[in-house]
Amino acid sequence: MRSVTARPTLDPHCFCCGQSNAQGLKLRFRYPQPGEATTSFAIPDHFTGWKDVVHGGLLAMVLDETMAHACAGKGLNGFTGEISVRFRRPVRIGTVVEATGRILSERRRVVTTAARLAAGGTTIAEAQATFFVPADPSSSS
Repeated sequence: MRSVTARPTLDPHCFCCGQSNAQGLKLRFRYPQPGEATTSFAIPDHFTGWKDVVHGGLLAMVLDETMAHACAGKGLNGFTGEISVRFRRPVRIGTVVEATGRILSERRRVVTTAARLAAGGTTIAEAQATFFVPADPSSSS
């Protein structure tokens, strides 16, 4: 598998990281090492699930995006094939959370990843996912 030190190419309209998406989260990722990605943000109030608690779907989406960026930070652009999320604690709207993701293993075109969402050092949710990297890198987004 390839290793890169440059920033991955981002889609400006991506809901999570696209800076041109007016409704998006506009997450800004950092890449401490190839195969790792981190970001932090305050959860906007329009993602309330019930009584000021963040909707779990948003948390799962951020975990997925963070693992995708861990792959992209190593030059591996692929698609989520499977994801498993474990919710540990509810989180309130407006809370600043930090997401960290990393590659656990690479085998041919299959990449296994893990991610964690935390607030104040306390784990909110964790995930593992399998990404599939197409043989033709231009076919992924």
